[in-house]
Amino acid sequence: MAKEYERDGYKVMIVPPADKLPKWLENFRIDMVASNDDENVVVEVKSQQHLNAPPPVDALARAVESH
Repeated sequence: MAKEYERDGYKVMIVPPADKLPKWLENFRIDMVASNDDENVVVEVKSQQHLNAPPPVDALARAVESH
């Protein structure tokens, strides 16, 4: 996925440290952030066995939607 974003001109950070994230994301464990001049993409990877587990991903989705 990272290579696809890079091919499309995004700057990609895999597992960015909290100090590289905006303040509103620093409490989340982010797997990847991809950015270009027009868009920012936040990626959280879940394994198949955890697809139905509610938690932090829902909170992350709400945080991203509000920004």
